[in-house]
Amino acid sequence: MITIGIDASRANVRQRTGTEWYCYYLLQQFAQLYDPKQHRVILYVKEPLVEDLQTLPKDWSVRVLHWPPKLLWTQLRLSLQMCLPWQRPDLLFIPAHTIPIIHPKHTIYVAHDLGFERDPQLYANTYIGGRWLHWLIKLFTLGRYGTTELDYHRWSMRYAVHHASRIITISQFTKRELQACYAVADERIAVVHNGYDQTQYVPAAPTTSPAAVPYLFYVGRIERKKNINHLLQAFALLKTQYHLPHQLWLAGHLGYGFEDFQPTADIKLLGYITEADKLKLLQQADLFVFPSQYEGFGIPVIEALACGTKVACSDIPPLREIGGAACWYYDQTDPAAMAAVMQQALAADLATFRQRALAQVKPFSWQRCGTETWQVLLGNVH
Repeated sequence: MITIGIDASRANVRQRTGTEWYCYYLLQQFAQLYDPKQHRVILYVKEPLVEDLQTLPKDWSVRVLHWPPKLLWTQLRLSLQMCLPWQRPDLLFIPAHTIPIIHPKHTIYVAHDLGFERDPQLYANTYIGGRWLHWLIKLFTLGRYGTTELDYHRWSMRYAVHHASRIITISQFTKRELQACYAVADERIAVVHNGYDQTQYVPAAPTTSPAAVPYLFYVGRIERKKNINHLLQAFALLKTQYHLPHQLWLAGHLGYGFEDFQPTADIKLLGYITEADKLKLLQQADLFVFPSQYEGFGIPVIEALACGTKVACSDIPPLREIGGAACWYYDQTDPAAMAAVMQQALAADLATFRQRALAQVKPFSWQRCGTETWQVLLGNVH
């Protein structure tokens, strides 16, 4: 019997975004793959399981680590749970964030992206736990780290890279980034692409009524890291130079630097949306736009293509890796170039595009992602 511990804290929330949905879908797949005669599964969470996780197998153990302090849950509470050898799982899986300081010999870590290394100026310098803790950590690490968001990202990735027994990356691009920044040996990394829900993300039925107002659609955090400022400038050019009748609809939480953006009457901020609403908005959009300067994968691009919706996105390696010939790519640093490519995409034949799009997304699924990830987990303890 192998005991597999999983940090399920990211999945155990009600308003999920990228990595949280990734963790959620992996748990759903693991529930189909585990053998109760061979595998004992323990979930570590901060709070009792939310409603849609309560359908997981009844023989899975759930450890709610809710004792104080709430700060640094992974490094304090999860580490404390790993202290006693008889409580420690044979293998610990960390699908997002970082590994605890105290961890089993067999610990698998998922690296999603290294944007904090490539574009550090896009990360907030707010302090975790206040300035007193920042200066205490500075003293303890001889000035190398503090408690800013950027410091914590850098420390946690470097610690995970050096201490994880195996690392999963969500794209070939992230694997190359990991090796370029940290010189990780090839045999320590397994590439497992993200997926999408193939039962939900499909083109709209032919009888579906068109949207009352034509719109371009974006989903993701509304922040500097996502290059929203250049998207707004490109959209303004589409309105003035190309006389586009569309609106621009932006869905997602507000993030660092959002106050720099100046929406106009033709731009709608939708806030956080449910998966059902996202599906409908993707299906009815005339164009999905994704202007990020940096990504590790880009799940919304795959979901949009699966809905048969045209995609105009940044010309960066991870989006080329997953979007192939199905997307229109622009120079995300040039609003005029972005506007021209978006106009080209809008004018392109929809039927021809959909053939390319549906063929491109076929290899991506959460079933494949879960199966390949489970194989990495089991391969690490056998």
